[in-house]
Amino acid sequence: MIEDNKRKNIREEMEKAANSIKAATLLFDNGFINDAVSKLYYFTLYNIRALLLTKGIEPRSHEGTLRLFGLHFVKEGPFEPKTSHTFSKLMKYREEADYNPS
Repeated sequence: MIEDNKRKNIREEMEKAANSIKAATLLFDNGFINDAVSKLYYFTLYNIRALLLTKGIEPRSHEGTLRLFGLHFVKEGPFEPKTSHTFSKLMKYREEADYNPS
């Protein structure tokens, strides 16, 4: 990945994350809890993808993002395992909110 492209991609992920947390807050404040959970998950996903891009890693799936985050940022030490567990739980909650809203 060319350095300029890397910076551009990181910036795009961070912008998507900023928009997602704004949407999550608006949705939550207006009682749309399932939709807020989904947007909160995407806020986290985009931030983790931006973090992976700093190492030139481009995950191709949600599960790949989780796996690569664990491998390169949890196993190597900058983040505690509970961070990866939190992301995994949020992924599960998002799936439930999107596909089994009850």
